Amino acid sequence: MFSAPMRLIMSTACHPVFSRCVSYLLTGSIPNSNPTTKFFTVNHVKSDDIEDAHHTSAKYPKEISEFDKTKFKAEYLDGFIAPYVKGSNVRFGCKYLNEYDIKENNTILVVASIEHLYVDEKSIGEDGWIRLDKAKTVTINGLDGYAETKLIDRFKYARPKK
Repeated sequence: MFSAPMRLIMSTACHPVFSRCVSYLLTGSIPNSNPTTKFFTVNHVKSDDIEDAHHTSAKYPKEISEFDKTKFKAEYLDGFIAPYVKGSNVRFGCKYLNEYDIKENNTILVVASIEHLYVDEKSIGEDGWIRLDKAKTVTINGLDGYAETKLIDRFKYARPKK
């Protein structure tokens, strides 16, 4: 949930937990919206929350928090400066590192480090793999379509065929 217009873009090559099609709520600030802090959170969205999650993309003035305009409640964990979304089953506390303007589609690529990770225990498999379907994480299709996640299968690491 940001005041400044931006879209968070992450590569699954950077961290295997991220999925490029997952819906996120972003809280906190990046230098474009507030130069005093470089911390923000990424919070997965559940199907019960999609209407309010979609509403967080509305362009509010910087002084208005989306927490005040939606049913989402802020939760501060372990002294992290940016609030998490209470009840989200997958949450990342991130530190802003850099950003790159992408002129072709007028977006900003934000690069951040993951400082904290909180995952609901029921969503973690025996091997430590996070089941987004068990976390009830939804995906986004374009700018306004939402779908539920469903694990189809898992495969071993791909190697060239002999």
